[in-house]
Parts: sequence; structure tokens; C-alpha cells
Amino acid sequence: MLENQIEEIIERLLDEFNRYRINLDIILAIRFLIKSNNLNINICPPERKVNIAKKSINKPPDIILYDSDHNFVINEVKSSISPSKGFLEQILDYLNIESILDDDGNPITHNDYSLNLIINIESYKDTRDYLLAAIDINQKNKFSITTFTRSESIPKRGTIYYLFELRDNRTILTEYNNLLNSLTKVFSIDKLLEGEQLYFTSDPPVQYTITLMWSLIIPSIIQNKKEQEFSFDEVQGIIREYYCRWDHDIVFFRKKWLRKAFSKLSKIKWIRQTSYNNYKVIKTLNLQKNVTEIISEKLARLEIEENGLEEETKSKPTQINLTKFLGD
Repeated sequence: MLENQIEEIIERLLDEFNRYRINLDIILAIRFLIKSNNLNINICPPERKVNIAKKSINKPPDIILYDSDHNFVINEVKSSISPSKGFLEQILDYLNIESILDDDGNPITHNDYSLNLIINIESYKDTRDYLLAAIDINQKNKFSITTFTRSESIPKRGTIYYLFELRDNRTILTEYNNLLNSLTKVFSIDKLLEGEQLYFTSDPPVQYTITLMWSLIIPSIIQNKKEQEFSFDEVQGIIREYYCRWDHDIVFFRKKWLRKAFSKLSKIKWIRQTSYNNYKVIKTLNLQKNVTEIISEKLARLEIEENGLEEETKSKPTQINLTKFLGD
């Protein structure tokens, strides 16, 4: 029974990791396609926020695009096969935008906007039918759906392909509509591992941060040290410089992401704190299996231990069955 609970948590952690990674890939793919095709479309960095009308709250869509006339397309990526519980509410919020905010949080005068939902092709039909039935008829012209298909030439290490296709309605930007019709983006994993891409936007799952630290960052710090010691500031400096930079002058990073990763690594006894903000590796860095899978297993067992779970898991997968979601 306990092993079944652990397997459920591992599955959830791996699912969170993969969805986060795919969302980042898609954000980068869209940026690459716009820039490489020299389109007259401006790209707002991740975490640029919009203000929701009648709620007085600000939310950061996955990526915002706009043209010289200040027509905006709000893009939200949903890579999971089934929609989450807050899925519909989030979509309705983005269809009721009061203003787009600049880097300082001030409203930008916009001409018009539309929402483009980017979803896994496997969830397309049911998600489309549900959303189009729930969205007000007066707002449907502001709403479009784009599907993506993901494939890998060589599992875990090789080339990743993303195929986009605009399927329902069109966005407010004509050039973007043309871009989304059957265009493929190719990712080289080797390039990603060299730290040439954005690795973080809002609140990464801790297993994602730990994987990056253990695979790339900590080894680069301690490689020329006799003692396997490193500091919080060293890790933070490398992440800021190489792993969360959108453009040359815009970096997204929060210390809490790193603090959480350090805390978990200490609890699973892979590192030990030697003094304030200084640590030592006490676990071999040369893991034989997939690093993310090993980390997820360790975190699953830690979750069981911390919550005293023996008979049932408190943390169930956040995704729900589509049939139940649709109320059939």
C-alpha cells in the first residue's frame, strides 16, 4: 500500500515537471518563430501581467504579443491532457481584460485584444466543445485555440519538435495567424543543456529546480574544488546569469524558488549546511538513472514521511478526468 502511494506521488511530480518544461519550450518556440521570421510583432517577456476587469487582480499569461497599433494577443499554454479545476475560470478572466500592464505595472493603452489558448492536440475536441459552450457568444470572436504536437527524435536526448496549428477562429494579429498554421519548431537539447535558453518563469516545481541544480549548476561550481562545497550565492549567481534570462536586460528569478530547493536537498541528505548560506555535497553527483526520476522518488518518500501518510495519500494528482470535468 505504501509503495502504491509513493508511485502516485512520483507520477504527480514527474507530470508537474514535464508540464512545466513543455510550457517553457512552447514559450521559447513562439519567440523563436516570431524573431526568425522577422515578423512585426512585439513579444512581452514572461510574467508581464494583465489586469482583470471587475476583479481588480493582475495575472501573468504565458506570453503576450502585440503589434505597432497596440493590438494584443494573450497566449495561455495548457500542456496537460485534461483541464484542471480552475481552467474555465482562468480562461474567462483572460477574456475580460481591463488593461495590459507595462514592466512597472502601469496600464498600457491598448486598441484591442484576443485570447489564444495553446493546448495539447489530444485534449482538443473535448476542451473546445466545453469552452465554446461556456463562453459568452459576444466574446467568442476574441477566442482562438491552437493545438501543439510534441515529438522527440531520440527520447531524453536528441531533437524535440513542436507542430502548431491554429484551429478555431483567428487571433487579432494576421501575421501570428499565418505563423501558427502548420509551422514546426525544432529544439536541440544540447543547446538547452549549454544554458542558452530561458529555464524559469513563474514558480517552477521544486523537482524542476533541483534537477537543474544537480545536473548542471552544482557540478560547474565544485568541479575545481577539493572540497565539494558551494554557496547559495554561487548557485543564485549562475541561475541569474544563464538560466532565467529572457533578453539581455530582463531576468526573472525569485530566491524562494532556490530556498525551497536547498531545503529539500538538505532534507533528503544530498547536501549539508556547513555555515550560513554555505553547503557541502554529501551525495554522489554521478547518478546512474534519470536524475528527475530519482529526485521525484526521493521527494515522494519525503512527502510521505513529513505528512505521516500510511494508508492514503493526501496529495492526489491535480488533473481530473475529462468525462467528469465535462459533467457527462
